[in-house]
Formats: sequence, structure tokens, C-alpha cells
Amino acid sequence: YLSIKDNEINSHKLLAEHFMLLADPEGNKSWTGVDKIAFSELNYHLSCAKMYQQLFDTLSDIKFIETKCKFGLTADLVNDLHRALQLTNWPQNFTSNLIVLQEFLNFITNNAPILAIRADLTIQQAANQPDNSAPALAANKLLMISNYYSWLQWINKPSEQDACRLLLGGQSDSMMACSFSPDGNRLVCASRDRTLRILDAHSGVEIATLHGHLDWVVSCCFSPDGSLIASASWDCTIRIWDAILGLCKFTLSGHSKKANCCTFSTNGKFLLSAAWDCSLKLWNVNSGEIIKTFSRQHTKPINSCAFSPNDELIASASWDSYIIIWQISDGKILHRLMGHSNSVRSVAFSPNGNQLVSTSVDCTIRIWDVKTGNVLNKFDAHWQPINACVFSHDGKQLVSASEDSTVKIWDALGGSELSILHNESHPDVWQLAVSFSNDNRRIICASSDCSVTIWDLLSNNIVLECAAHTRTITHCCFSNDGNLFATSSEDGSCRIWNTRNGREIANLINSNSSSVNYCHFSPNDKLIATVSDDFTCIIWTISNRSIKQILRGHNNPVRCCNFSNEKMNLLVTSSRDNTICIWSSTINNNNNNNNNNNNNSGNEFKLIHRLLGHKDWVERCIFSNDGSKIVSCSWDNTVKVWDSQNAKLLATLSGHEGSVTSCNFIDNNRVISSSFDCTIKIWNIGEERLITTLEGHTRRVNSTAVSKNGKLIVSVSDDSHIRSWDCEAGRELTKLQGHSDIVRSCSWSNSTKQIVTVSDDATIRVWDANASKSISAHSQAISSIVIANATNQIITSSRDKSVRFWSNPLTNSNRCLNQIEIHSQAVNCCSVSKISTQIASVADDCIVAKWDLYDESNYLENAIQTNFDANSIRWCDYAYNSDLLATANWTNSAFIINQNNYSKLELIHNDWTNCINFTIDDCQLATACHDYCIYVWDVSTTKKLFSLKTHQNWVLSCCYSPDCRLLASTSYDGTATITDIRTQSIVRQFTGHTKRVNGCAFTANGDSIVTISHDMTIRNWSIGQEINNEINTFFIRSAATAITTDTQNMIIVGDILGNLYHFKAN
Repeated sequence: YLSIKDNEINSHKLLAEHFMLLADPEGNKSWTGVDKIAFSELNYHLSCAKMYQQLFDTLSDIKFIETKCKFGLTADLVNDLHRALQLTNWPQNFTSNLIVLQEFLNFITNNAPILAIRADLTIQQAANQPDNSAPALAANKLLMISNYYSWLQWINKPSEQDACRLLLGGQSDSMMACSFSPDGNRLVCASRDRTLRILDAHSGVEIATLHGHLDWVVSCCFSPDGSLIASASWDCTIRIWDAILGLCKFTLSGHSKKANCCTFSTNGKFLLSAAWDCSLKLWNVNSGEIIKTFSRQHTKPINSCAFSPNDELIASASWDSYIIIWQISDGKILHRLMGHSNSVRSVAFSPNGNQLVSTSVDCTIRIWDVKTGNVLNKFDAHWQPINACVFSHDGKQLVSASEDSTVKIWDALGGSELSILHNESHPDVWQLAVSFSNDNRRIICASSDCSVTIWDLLSNNIVLECAAHTRTITHCCFSNDGNLFATSSEDGSCRIWNTRNGREIANLINSNSSSVNYCHFSPNDKLIATVSDDFTCIIWTISNRSIKQILRGHNNPVRCCNFSNEKMNLLVTSSRDNTICIWSSTINNNNNNNNNNNNNSGNEFKLIHRLLGHKDWVERCIFSNDGSKIVSCSWDNTVKVWDSQNAKLLATLSGHEGSVTSCNFIDNNRVISSSFDCTIKIWNIGEERLITTLEGHTRRVNSTAVSKNGKLIVSVSDDSHIRSWDCEAGRELTKLQGHSDIVRSCSWSNSTKQIVTVSDDATIRVWDANASKSISAHSQAISSIVIANATNQIITSSRDKSVRFWSNPLTNSNRCLNQIEIHSQAVNCCSVSKISTQIASVADDCIVAKWDLYDESNYLENAIQTNFDANSIRWCDYAYNSDLLATANWTNSAFIINQNNYSKLELIHNDWTNCINFTIDDCQLATACHDYCIYVWDVSTTKKLFSLKTHQNWVLSCCYSPDCRLLASTSYDGTATITDIRTQSIVRQFTGHTKRVNGCAFTANGDSIVTISHDMTIRNWSIGQEINNEINTFFIRSAATAITTDTQNMIIVGDILGNLYHFKAN
């Protein structure tokens, strides 16, 4: 019956109608059904029955999504959306509907761990997506017609969807290891919960859970053909699993202590394991038998082991700080590598087997020569122990993972750090190159995450982002009409893309796979030039994607190329041979009839001049707009300007203290340059003098671009920031963040008013500059937040040593109004006087500093307090009705300072004090202490009135209710407590957080309290309710570290990454 197609479709339709009735018995999209199977099966049958409209309506129904998540079917929902988007027979008029479904898929995969455990937050999470996104529109429509929901509204939310597209969760304990399958379609993760999980690498959907180990699983890997998985556990065993069926094939018992590591040989026939018993064991994968044991050489547990690519050698790394390279054939030691000063945590061979990389608790990475055993390079890599390091497949880069929460990418040969990646939505990334569009409205940037991003500078927003290359992207540029942009990469290719939709137009591949370092469109956009490490410049015809001409004139890698305007008909190239070549286009006689325009497929270039003068690599060479001049920059720290016609040197500009990375013309009389010295300089050519220096980047500036009208400058840097500057005033205009790795290049489109950036994260991003994406307020953790009612400003302090001022309410652009930097160490707190215009801040430098609220630059020198004991000052609070200022110190003391005569009274504690607060009548003070107690003091006599021990660990914060009858406190024990001051008894204790609670604040009416935690949540609690007292919860991007509330039920929160959030409690 079902062999007839119509019968099959009709059967699916009947089943779909049946399950629809069970899931939505009232037929009004309220989804009140209680049959879990109905919710699980409905969308499958809708898709098979080709009921496309019903399928779309269901998958885009936010109430259906919430209900399905409540049934524990979040992963099933991801599958539904994937299956729907992969259907090939959608009606043509459903194109916009597919975009909607894609936005819902992005929302669910990005929030899956939250929705899986808190499906009741589905509406809130969707409503706090960007306003124009499909999930936000659906949720806000529902909220408008329903008063049922109590939710936290994110006021300054980003205007675009979060960059994270997949968030994997669901483990019951910490994940210890993970590995891709060889084809990249699956992941295997090992956990402390004694399981391994196989996941779909694209959707995050769990394929299988592998049970069997009796203790932590600490290592896992796929076999080279992807058919097997090996795992090592602290139950002293190694297991080999069938990766398809999820069944255990062998349990390898041979180690007498905890197994730490396992790895397959390159040919997949053998497995190597390492353990706490100081031995290595070689196993036969097909039989599970021990072939050989390597022991009695390490004196402490072995952390890591690795096969050489040819399977002839193995390496082991141990707690004893040694690395041993063994010969497999006879078990003899080839080398014992000594150099690390502490436990070696990982070891790996380079792809060619000539080098070995190791990481250690001594915070260094070392590269060793396998043949000689000598150290080739040492990287002082991280500030915390390094857990792992591996070579890239080509051996040119290293990736290291550390306990300092960062992942770093390194040049394996030079030892230079290439990127720092944080597991966050707005991580610190390196920005490497930038270029303007011809209309001055867009820039294209290349960043260290292998992505290209196009930005619109009017809104500071991303316009387009797409995956670009598999290796570092070296440059990007717009075509002259702005319809295309090109990217060059170390993967040996130059790719051309459609600016509007991000589709690849052409992939121009270098035949010898040498790194392509730069690319540039001809004036009429018919040709593109690329330069490479193979010493050549190639001219390509874009229309047929063919090579028109190969230019050979350099004897070292070529770094840059640039076409002049059509009138001059020139091309210039620069190289690491310290020279610049000027090429002139001539008419090919064989094609005269077909070529009437400059720079088309019939023109050929010939070398006419070689410019000598630089003493080191020439990094960039750029024509002026009229083509009469060339500016070049070099690793010899200089910028030179040349006459393009007679090849004469016009000016040498010296002043940078490091290698010059980029240069460009502002107009015929001015040039701009950027350098390793973290500065940008503007020069007068005729007078050979410096006009101004632009300072703001904290690491080397990789590239600059100038708008066509010469008014704006864009710069990108290793500090992860893209900054725009007013060329005339010499001030910074904006800073763009978004990539997760080094930004290599960027370009500004003249026609579509956007920016494109490319990065080492293998993506391209096109940005709309009319709206800011980043909410990052500080570069490090925000430590405190206060509101200055007199000026209606939000003031924040941070571990980045600064105090900053913001408009209230915050917007998604989060533009800083002003910034104070006087402290030499992390700023822990700031406070605003209630009776004057003063601001106070305290820091780890043991200083109390004060400013005038209406003139933040007016630093009150006589208010500085330097006679505290040499330890951190953690908190400060102004009294409500007097000139008193209280401070909490890590000296087992708190102080009350009289602002008139700067005398101080000391409050002695048993341990460090973390927080201090006045009551509104200034009669009492409360202090939170490391000894698990809260102390209440009489201000006039400094007498301790009583102490409260309401927590089982350090008390981190405290605050009074508006009527001063209640005292709230939070603790490292994960609880928040409300205490009645009169009876000294606990009124409520809130236990919903899973990690330490860092702060709290009462709402304006005192009916509820908001707490923040290291578990990345903000929770609003009802004080009046004894049970079910959690009003609402919001998951932010990282650990919450600071909080304040105002009289309008607004909640302002800062996190450990420096992000600032503004919420409204609805």
C-alpha cells in the first residue's frame, strides 16, 4: 500500500492530523496536550506529508517550542528544524519562511542547555533576542496579549543574534576531553560523570551515550578511519568502542593505577595508553592484547603520550618534568628531554615528525627537535598552567589551552603568539587589516578567527558574516563598485565573494599552495592581482577565473600589490627582498582588436622600475589616488614616499619605534602609517614631518584604511579592536568587536556602506555600521556599579584599572561618556556621595581616590589615602547624610573616614572584609567578612552591635533594604540570606544558585531581591513568599560580578568579561 507515493503521503497526513489533535486539543495553538509522543512525532509527519504551511507554523510557534522543551524534547526540536531546512521541495514563495526557521534554529542551538533545564524561560530568552529576529517578534507578540509572564527585559541587548551558533551542554559534570571524528561530522566528549557522549558536530544533537567506565573519563579519541573510539579512565582501564553502534569492543586492563591518556597510531592498528603507574602500554586494536610495555623510566605519573606520524616513535610526558622519546621497535630511549621546571601536561608530534611540542605547569610551551633532542623554541605562553597543545595539520601553527581560560594560537616556527580565544560571545580577538569602501560607509576587516567581517560604520553593526578559508586570512578588499570583495589566505587561495549575500563567486587557487598574502582589484574590476610566498604576483581574469599573467621580479615572498588608477595603468609590488617593483601595462599585439580598455584581459605588465632604499622587508606599497606617488613601509621602522613615474625617493618618514605594518595616502600631501609600537601616525609628505600620533590600541596595529574623502581612518590591531578615527581631530570615534580570533584584513565598501573583515576563525563577517553589536564596557571584570542621580549616569569600576561613565539607560551601543584612569591596579569599587558631587574609588593599589562628578578630570589630590596597610581595599560606601566614607579592606579591618579632616576610625575584624554599607540614617554599618559572618556596627561609637553567622563560607556582599529593617547577604556557599535586623533572625534563604553568589540588591519597593552569581545567572526573588519564591531568572554570558538597582525597577549587572547589562523587571 505504502509503495504507492500518494498513499504514503496520505498516511503521513492522517498521522499528522492525529498528532496535531493530541498536541493541540483546543485547536487554538495553546498546545495544552499532554501526549509527549504527539509533540515528538508531529513535525516528522508534517514534513513527510508535504504540509509545508502547517510545518512552518508549528516550528515558528514560540509556544509550541516552549511546550516541546518542557517535555524534554529540545534535541528533538533541533532535529525537526534541521530536517525542515534540508527539505528540497519547499514552494518557491517560502524563501522568507526558511530564513525565519533558520533564525529559530540559531536561537534554539544557542540556548539549548538553558531550554533543556529551564523551558519556562523560553519566552524570556526569545524576547531578549535582537528585536528584528523571528524569535523576538514571536515572543513579544505573545507577551503583548498575555499578562501571565514575569520576565527580565534586556534593555541594552545586542542588535544582532549572538555569534555563538552552537552551545553544547547536558553533561552532569565537567568535561575532560573532546575530539572530532576524521570527517568532522561528529564529536566525542569525555566527562567526569564516567560517560562518553557522541554528538552531531553541526547540530549538537546527542547520537549516543557510552556507559561502562567506573570513574572519570579523562581522554578520548577517534581512530583514523572514524570507526572506533578509545577512552582512558581513572578506573585504570582503557576501552575501545564501536563508534557507530556505541558498543564496547574491548576493555583493556593492564595498568595498575589511573589511566590518563590514550591515542591511536597513524595507521589505526595500535593504541598507546599512559597511566599513573608510570608506564606506557602498546595495544593491538584488533585483538585487545598488550604488545609491549614501556616502563621504569618515569618516576611520577605520565600525563600524556603520542605517536610519531610514521608510527616508529612514541613520546611520553610526566609529572617528573621529563619528556621521553622511545623507539617502538626495541623499546629503547632515543632522547630524555629536560627543560621544563614542573609537571609536563601534554606532548604532541608535528605532522612531519621532526618536532615535538610540550606544555607544562611552568606556564611554558617548548618545541623540541626530535632528531637531536634540542629545544628549538620556548614560548612564555600563559599565566596559568597549560593543559594541552597540538600542532596544526600543516605544522605551521600551535594551539594551546590553559587554566587561564584562554586558548592561544602560535606561530610554530617563529614562536610569536597569533591569537587569544575566549569562550564567550564577544571574545578578545586580534584584528589584522582594514580597508574602506569607496563610499566611506563600510569597512572590511580581517580578524584572527579566520573570518571576514563587513561593517556599516554609521551603525557599527555587522552586515555579513560567512566562513571563508581553512587557514589564516591575510587580506581582504572590496571591488571598486562594492558588489564584490576578495580574501586571500595562507591556504593558498584567493576567493571572491558577493557582498550582499556572502556567496562565493570564485576560488582562485595557487598551484603550489603557497600562502597568498595580498589581493587587489583592478580599477575596472575585471582583474584581480594576488601575491604569494612563491615570489610571484599573479594577475587573474575574474570572469573566467583564469590566470592572465604571472609576474616574476622578486627573490623572496611578495607581501603586497596595488593597482594605480586606469589613467596611470601601473601595478606596484613589494617583497621581503627589501625591494619594490613597478610594473606597466602594455597592449598585447595579439589581442589588440579585443582590448580597448585599460587593465582588461588583453593587457600585459612589464617591469619598468625597481625601488631600492628600505633596509628590511617591505610590508606595504600603495598608490596615491592620482597614481603619481607610491607610499611604502618596512620592518626597518620607516615609511618612504616615491615618485611613480621616475622612481625617485621623495620622502623618508622616521618616528615609529617598531616595524611599520601598513601605510596609506590620506591625500596627495598626507600619509598614514601603523606599527608594532601600537601607534598610528599621520605625516606631512612635503615637509617630511609628523602631524599627529593616534594612541589607543594596546597591542601592535596591523592595518589602517582611509576613507576616500580623507576624513575617517579605520585601524585594526592584535588587541582585538577595530577603531575608527577622525582624521582631522585625531580622536577615536568607535571600536568594533566580534571575531573570535586574529582579524587579518578589512575593507570598506564605497557603494554599500558596509565593512567586511576576515579572520583566523575561518569566517567572513560583513557588518552594518549603523548599530553596535558589542555590549562590552570594560576589558576585564566589572567590580561595582553605581548610579549618579545628579547627572543620571551609570558609573562602573573594573579590574582593568578604570572607572567609566555611561548614559542611563544604557543602549546597545554602550558608548562610554568618560573614563578615569588613576589607579595603578585593579579598581574594586566606586561610590557616589549623596550630599555632594564627589566620587570615590578604591583599588588593589591601596588608594582611595576622589573626583568631582561634574568634572571627572578634576582629581582631588588631597583626598588620596596612602597610609592604609599594604593590602587591597575591596569596597567603599558614602554615608547618606554626612561626609563619611567607609572602606572594607583585606587587612582584617574596615575604616570610617571623615572627609573634612581625613581622620579615620578602624573597625577590627577576624579576617578580610569584602563589603561595607551604611543604613539610610547613617546610624549603622554592616560589613561582610571572610570569617563567614556579617557584622553590624554603631557608626558614632564604632562599637560592634552584633554579628550574624548565616553562611557556611565567605560572605561576599551585603546590603540594606530601603526601610533598613532587613539585611541581605551573599556567600561563596552559593546562598543569599535575608536577615531581620531587629530580631537578628533569618527571614529567607535562597538556594537556587549553583555557584558562589557575588552580589545582591533590593528592588525599589523592597519586596524582592536580585542576586548575581558565578553560575552566570541573575535571579529575582520574592521576599514575601516562603516557597516558589524565584520570580525570574536570566542567563548572561559569563559570571556576574556587579549589580545595582534603581527606583524604576531597572537592574544593571556587570560580568567577569567586562560586559554591562541593563534589565527591566516586568
